[in-house]
Amino acid sequence: MIIGLAALLIGLAFYMYVLAGQMIENTFNVANSVSVSVTHGVDSIGLSDQVMETYRSLGKEERSRVGTPEYRAAFSRLEETEDYDVLYHMLRSFLEKNEGVFDVYVAMYDRETGAPVYFADPDTDPATRCLPGDWGQSKARRSSAS
Repeated sequence: MIIGLAALLIGLAFYMYVLAGQMIENTFNVANSVSVSVTHGVDSIGLSDQVMETYRSLGKEERSRVGTPEYRAAFSRLEETEDYDVLYHMLRSFLEKNEGVFDVYVAMYDRETGAPVYFADPDTDPATRCLPGDWGQSKARRSSAS
């Protein structure tokens, strides 16, 4: 009986190890797919340069007002560009077509503050969606797909 229980526990542990490995591999494959699409499907570098240029042109006090209408106005022109539109819809489509993926967005860390600065976020929930230029927000992510 003890030998059977030990064998069962070893088998279960091995199963969990293999399953975790497959999930990690799947995560890397998904990340690579998004990366290739974003890199080759749109001028994401140009968009990121524009977002970061605008972000860095703001003073600390202005940056502290992230999410306010005044702050949004500084980045609103970027949401109207074709690159943003293509990137947003590409990410939105990716979320809709990959059932196991709960979130995907494009952001860059600010070296000074260590905070992420968002470029595109296809989240449809206004409470958790980050618009271009939003930064440092701890996004309350869903635990299941919407």
